[in-house]
Amino acid sequence: MKKLLAVLLALVLVFGLVACTTTPPPATPAPPATPAPGGEATPTPEAPTGTPAGTRYVLSASVAGGQWYVMGGGLATLWNQDLSWPLDFTASTGSVENLIRAMQGDTDIFFNHTSHFLEAQTGTGTGALEGWPAYDGLRLLTGLEANSYYLVTLANSGIRSLSDLPGHSIIIGSPGSSISDNSIRVLSALGILEHMQYSEMANADAARALGDGLVDVIAHNGHPTGAITELANLNDIFVIPFTVEEMEAVIAQQPIFFQSYIPAETYVGMTEDVPTLFFNTWLSARADVPEDVIFAALSMMYSEEGMAHLVSVHPTWALMSMNQIVADQAGMLFHPGALRFFNENPEFKLPPAQR
Repeated sequence: MKKLLAVLLALVLVFGLVACTTTPPPATPAPPATPAPGGEATPTPEAPTGTPAGTRYVLSASVAGGQWYVMGGGLATLWNQDLSWPLDFTASTGSVENLIRAMQGDTDIFFNHTSHFLEAQTGTGTGALEGWPAYDGLRLLTGLEANSYYLVTLANSGIRSLSDLPGHSIIIGSPGSSISDNSIRVLSALGILEHMQYSEMANADAARALGDGLVDVIAHNGHPTGAITELANLNDIFVIPFTVEEMEAVIAQQPIFFQSYIPAETYVGMTEDVPTLFFNTWLSARADVPEDVIFAALSMMYSEEGMAHLVSVHPTWALMSMNQIVADQAGMLFHPGALRFFNENPEFKLPPAQR
């Protein structure tokens, strides 16, 4: 009997030890390495300090198929691959709608024009921005492309300067376009527009009208463009230069512009650089987007692999720069995360034309 009790007691001790021992759960596997845009694998990054992982942000671009939409799609892909917070990418009608969304809190990061940014910031907007009070919650991240604004006539028109324009006809741009807006701002600042016969027309149609002698001058943004290139291939054209005094007079009233030039040979027949006004487009954000998020975003954008990816999506990404000159003269503020990035990376501070 004693032997039986001893055996039973031993069995109880054995089963008790087994019951108190559990197999540890398998370790959670680390997330796989994230492929970089160039194809090489990079470690999945840590969440930016101070920003909860998984926080979502919204990027607003332009109409589907537009330049900003293509650029924004590339940017969203880059950020969603290489940063720890996800980004929702959305189409819009462009700069004005993006700013309205930002003021309403419906978007966080967005593309915009200088003029619309200032109108939203100061409460002086027209059109869709009319009636919106001044809003101080907008900040710049980085300058995108610097676009030229210029005036074209035929070489045999006799027009050689802006002082020759009064009494002539001009197409100021397509209806509602930034060309038309720029024309009104520039020519009104110089007191010229009121002395001209002006109308609006689509770019290609305007170029044909000039070539056919139906109008004396047309306004245009950006160079080179297909419409003006085709016009110059069929006709002798003349791009009207601005004097330094004229550009300074415009900038004094419209600080969205800055001075630069269109290089010689941009169009057939252009033998000299043409001084004219330029304006900037921007990638911007709400001021309440955390500093660490913006710093991480710009660090990825300006990195070697980030730039390679973005430029492969759209060449305009190669023109990114802080463009402090335009921001300062227009009174626009950079986001703290952008200031931190550019202060730590001074090689990116000046626009390409100023380096």
